[in-house]
Amino acid sequence: MEKLKIILTLVLTILFLSCSSQTANEKKEFPDYFPRIDGKDMIDSFLCKWYSEQLFALKEPILCNQRDKNKVVYRLTVLRTFANPYSIRVENTGTEVTLCWKECDGSGGYEPGNLIEDKKIRLSIEDWTEIEKYIDEINFWNLPIEDNSYDSPPDGTTGLIEGFNYGKYHIITHWNPEKVDISRLFQFLVSKTDIDYKKQRD
Repeated sequence: MEKLKIILTLVLTILFLSCSSQTANEKKEFPDYFPRIDGKDMIDSFLCKWYSEQLFALKEPILCNQRDKNKVVYRLTVLRTFANPYSIRVENTGTEVTLCWKECDGSGGYEPGNLIEDKKIRLSIEDWTEIEKYIDEINFWNLPIEDNSYDSPPDGTTGLIEGFNYGKYHIITHWNPEKVDISRLFQFLVSKTDIDYKKQRD
């Protein structure tokens, strides 16, 4: 009887360790999408994890370590608490301007889910000039990474705007609509896609 107990204990232990190992292996790992500056995190560690997981699910590249110094990139990532997360990325290589948008089927405030849309189009030089105009309008490159002068965006939406300009990287993670009006940039980029940004999940 005692021998049977020992065998059962061993079997249950092996099963537990096997399940634990499987769960650990199934856990999705993702890289940090944001750099450290002078040994310090560029953004809060919680936000870094949240944003990085969303961007990883969107299968987006890490902009801060781009190797092509001749490229200019802007990316808008929109994370709505109860709606699908999406990103819009525009790139100018000097010879071509492209716009790529992606969407996942999860929630921007929770699990991102799986990639359900990944589209890409070419833009004109006129389009690029318009985008640069809106970037200059908000003084993007001189804005602080975070604006802590208000509690949170009023509609529960969190957004990131990233820029990579000939080797220089910058990000703003929150914006105060009373100080920084990104609506024209946002509307212009969305107008080039088929994203229904007003749609909420059931």
